[in-house]
Amino acid sequence: LATLMEKPTVKPYIKIHHQTPEYYGHPPREEAAKFINSKLLQELGNGTYNIGYTVIEVNRIHPYWVDQMNLMDEVWTSSKFCRDIFIEGGVQTPIKVMPHGVDTNFYRPDAEPLPIKNKAGFNFLSIFQWTPRKAPDILIAAYLQEFSAEDDVSLTLRVYGSSTSQAERQRVIKMLKRVESDDLDIRHRRPKILLLHDFIPTSKIPSLYTAADCFVLPSRGEGFGLPYLEAMSCGLPVIGTAWSAMTEFMNPFNSYLIRPDRLGPCKGMEHIPWYQHWMQWAEPCVNELRYMMRQVFENRNEAQEKAKIARKDVVEKYDWSVTGRLMKERLIAIWKRRDKWAAKQSV
Repeated sequence: LATLMEKPTVKPYIKIHHQTPEYYGHPPREEAAKFINSKLLQELGNGTYNIGYTVIEVNRIHPYWVDQMNLMDEVWTSSKFCRDIFIEGGVQTPIKVMPHGVDTNFYRPDAEPLPIKNKAGFNFLSIFQWTPRKAPDILIAAYLQEFSAEDDVSLTLRVYGSSTSQAERQRVIKMLKRVESDDLDIRHRRPKILLLHDFIPTSKIPSLYTAADCFVLPSRGEGFGLPYLEAMSCGLPVIGTAWSAMTEFMNPFNSYLIRPDRLGPCKGMEHIPWYQHWMQWAEPCVNELRYMMRQVFENRNEAQEKAKIARKDVVEKYDWSVTGRLMKERLIAIWKRRDKWAAKQSV
């Protein structure tokens, strides 16, 4: 496979760069060279039709990304939200929206629930990497303020940092404790929070979803929002933020949407140069999230009706048989024009 990647046997050919744009040309950081075949990525033109496939989770794009994306023959992205941000930021390369999808036969409501020790009669689930963008501070604050030990409820967090190591597990636990309130009254009546940090194989992820009664993630911004879609496919009521890409498949009829208080500066992501302080994302409202979680907890029949609509929407619009067809048809259309673009590149 490596040999074929270094020297494809047929030209012209189509290359999809499914990664963030800093890797489309010269990797800007030395450490990137350890992971990226820069020689391959720099082979722009020369009988190659280059497609950059990427997303964005904030309201503005870094100028370096614009330069790199404009090296491509076309750009694919997963949502209209991303497309509009790219265009507003100066990307002139043609952009095609190619949504992500799920295998709805794999992510299905009848998957055998995963046993979760100590879970309550009603179990909220959230799956995310512990970063400011995923808003764990908002989620935990809302849960602790709205529920108490008297409620038969638990919040299961399938979270991770940079890995699933024991050291990283301890780091996540410390972050969780920092977010939890120091108020003595809240600590004494604290509802259950269950932390899942160990590795869960992909084959068991649908079972993790069906072990819950509701999926909740007050993300500050998403380029698509695949966990929401997976949960909807598994027949769960879903709570998410009413901003960015997930609003293209989540609506008041099939989910519970949290209105943001405002757009705020992108903070806490300084270790990633493509997030800058002049970019903004949503600041979900804690009280709105409290209300939505209580609504689902108290009105379970209504929540299940929304979940049924959500499952139907995902099957009809976001199964891979649907979204994959869009990609296939576009690739066929490009290939049919190969003589034209290959000749243009050889000039």
